[in-house]
Amino acid sequence: MGKKRKLNIGHRRPENSNQHGQPNENDGIESSTRNAEETQSNPGHGEEVMHGSLESNSIPSDIETEEIQAEKESKRVRGPTRMLDVWDMQVGDFIIVNLDKYGRTVGEEATTLTRFIGSVVRRPHFAPINYISWKKMPKENIDDMLEAIESKFEFVPPINDTIREMLKAELNEKWRQWKSDIKSLAYNPSKTEEEIASKLPDDRVEPSQYRDLVHHWFSESGQKTSEINRRNRAKFEDVHCMGTKSLPRLIDEKKKLGKGVSPKRKEIYIQTRTRKDGTIVNEKAARVIEELRNMMRLKHLNQLKTHKGIHLGMKTYSLKCKDLIKGGVSAAWARFQNVKKQRHPHLKMKSYVIE
Repeated sequence: MGKKRKLNIGHRRPENSNQHGQPNENDGIESSTRNAEETQSNPGHGEEVMHGSLESNSIPSDIETEEIQAEKESKRVRGPTRMLDVWDMQVGDFIIVNLDKYGRTVGEEATTLTRFIGSVVRRPHFAPINYISWKKMPKENIDDMLEAIESKFEFVPPINDTIREMLKAELNEKWRQWKSDIKSLAYNPSKTEEEIASKLPDDRVEPSQYRDLVHHWFSESGQKTSEINRRNRAKFEDVHCMGTKSLPRLIDEKKKLGKGVSPKRKEIYIQTRTRKDGTIVNEKAARVIEELRNMMRLKHLNQLKTHKGIHLGMKTYSLKCKDLIKGGVSAAWARFQNVKKQRHPHLKMKSYVIE
């Protein structure tokens, strides 16, 4: 069994719900929480959304999946996630998604939203896969997808044009990822176009749309685009190991743990590029992290110098020998020894700490 989660659910009351036909100040949105169960998902996607779940995928790498019981084996196998728990919510129910000050979705409901968007673009009547690019997608289809999202989710603060543009960008990304997933499952350069087009890689794929997509793969323009994308991907080095958690959600969680203090960008970079075993994702990230840590050490050293200081006086020379014996402190120590010998042999060294 998966983990139990609490889901923030709201309900839109019908306009005529008041018995006397008079408006009630309590009408509108009612918030409640519901417990739900999840099953374990693909490790590349984190926990999977089941009925009423909050958990979803923010940064997937391939088709989102859920575990189902195999008929002949006790080992679980993976199947597609369709987000039916959200699609089949009762009329008037919706999931409440909070936004940060930049309008980005945060909280566990945000990942449910992201997975739901993935399920929307995988429905062929919403986002056909035979369009070459998202720019060719009809406006009517995009509007229908937005309407489906807004019918299942309520945003706090309320949705506006800026948030809708962000949702469109997420739809675009998920749609492109869906097409990439299909190609990774079906494309084989050793097979002919007809051999590939005759067998659907997923039952959510519409046959006629799939044939057009396969034809594009084998076309000259499709081959050229694929090669350009492959070269660009090979140059990409800024990878992370956040898993399924989005960056806004990670920042929001750290801010709550820090009692309202936002984490530093350096801290976020180091955390998102360092694996659980302490290793760094790649050489480039390792170099950047080393530079960031050096900067943090230098800043700490400067703070120590500011708070503890090095003072040369007639009677007492104060030096934080343990904290600042490295770097610039060595020169101050040499000056102290020189002054002590030549002018003030009675001077003594005293280490002190200012909290």
